[in-house]
Amino acid sequence: PQGYNMNNMNMNAIPMQQQQMQMPMPMQQYMSSGATGFRLLQFGAKPAAPSTTDEPPKELKLAAVIITICDGSTYDALFSSVEQDSGEGSRVAVYQCACSDIADLVKYSDASDINNTDDSDSDVNKRSDDLKQLLSDLSAIDDPSCVAVNYECCSGCNDHGFSMDNATVMQQLMFFLRKGFLVMYSDFSLKAVIKAWQELGDETALGPLPLVRSGDWSNTVKLHFNPYTLKECISSQLQSVGELCNTQDFCTVQCMGGTVRYSVKEKFLNANLREENPTFPWLMEILTIADFERHPNSCSIEVPDFSKLPKKEKDANSKNKAPAVIKEDEENDNDDDKEKKGKESMDADEQADIDATQLPMIMLWGDAGHVVLDFGHDEEEEEEDVDEGQNVSEQKANDGNDVTQEGQPDEKPKNTADDNAVDETQTEQQKSKDGLRGKILFSMTHWCELVKLGDQINDDTLFKVAAKNLGVNSTAYQQMECEYMSMGGKGATGAQLQEQRSWITKKANIMVQQQAPCNNMMNSNYSKASKFKSMKY
Repeated sequence: PQGYNMNNMNMNAIPMQQQQMQMPMPMQQYMSSGATGFRLLQFGAKPAAPSTTDEPPKELKLAAVIITICDGSTYDALFSSVEQDSGEGSRVAVYQCACSDIADLVKYSDASDINNTDDSDSDVNKRSDDLKQLLSDLSAIDDPSCVAVNYECCSGCNDHGFSMDNATVMQQLMFFLRKGFLVMYSDFSLKAVIKAWQELGDETALGPLPLVRSGDWSNTVKLHFNPYTLKECISSQLQSVGELCNTQDFCTVQCMGGTVRYSVKEKFLNANLREENPTFPWLMEILTIADFERHPNSCSIEVPDFSKLPKKEKDANSKNKAPAVIKEDEENDNDDDKEKKGKESMDADEQADIDATQLPMIMLWGDAGHVVLDFGHDEEEEEEDVDEGQNVSEQKANDGNDVTQEGQPDEKPKNTADDNAVDETQTEQQKSKDGLRGKILFSMTHWCELVKLGDQINDDTLFKVAAKNLGVNSTAYQQMECEYMSMGGKGATGAQLQEQRSWITKKANIMVQQQAPCNNMMNSNYSKASKFKSMKY
């Protein structure tokens, strides 16, 4: 991003974690002179697709907002160095700040004058940073799960907590959860929040801390997952991992020196926890596990046994072709052509999904990789109940409008018990808005250190995910097609095939890194209605 020099480093200030890395990574030096404020990160303009009209370009739709918080030097510069991509015609707004700046966000977030751009005397209008733009972007997001607050792994976090008062940072966490945002901690910031939560105790609105430290790590690690679980999780990044590894259950990530190892306390692995404690504040889902030897605090997930998946036969007629994806400019094709192209594009992945549902499941044990705590589960369940209640009421109303024997409609039915139940549910839902309703995503590793997804990503899968994330008519997607075909397309062999496989691995990694850690408004698979109906530990 403009205004940041990632090569301006003071080696004496680099903690041992950075010095012990086998492959040194550039470290971003965060601005620390005085009050930094909120900065909207600016990236180079994307190449625009050629326009066929004289109409001005359309305003980009806001898909997600990321607030990344760093005190000191960062070891995870992903969001400040890789532009987040949510597809054609949309944008992800990324803001950077320090922990101490959050007090101003809390102060102004509910202020009545934040959108009064004509009031030059407004405090927020007098600021020289981008807080006003951040507030405007936050107000433009309809779904708060599309806002991510990322506490970076940085020199301001360690085993003892954060660089500022731990209790204050935990108050920040509760503020973000009340807003319904996704809050993310990884590596050093995960160490810090575990310590801060321990100091806070178990008798707060956050409830008990379910996590436990299990050591440190300084090498590569294999993360295991069920790709079909990741495809529908809250994180667009993890969704992309699940989509790209649709017939694989792991990826490999490099860990810098002193990377956190953590797991889940045994008593919180009880699948009936909510039934035994109806007022428990959160639901937990373990999304990935780190491949370590089993120990007393190990956790587990179930994954399909992909070794039993039938091998796909290679299509001899597919040489010198790019993977088939239906494009908007093919809308004039007749129905037979559309059906044929649709089958070419979809059959392989759909059949793989169908086959995978018939695979036996295997249990994998290890440390926790990615864990989600959902504080908004009650609200989501209430929304489902409200929808069901509304459907019942509408059906009763329709039944009441049936024509009588005299040919006249019946009188409008009076409120029923179901109607009253819906009203009461909506009232309680309104009351709960002041409670915690967001989510926390804990992560051992950083996606900027992603080495490889699975053994090898299938080229058809890569282009299918790219079509979803970028749009088939986007310049980025068309450039991918050209690059793929320049390496021989489906007919690549020998050295050309090796070059193509390296290119696919690189593109797949970038595709994950360019996705927001939260939900997004454009191409997300996340569905509240599907969450936590089949939890596996």
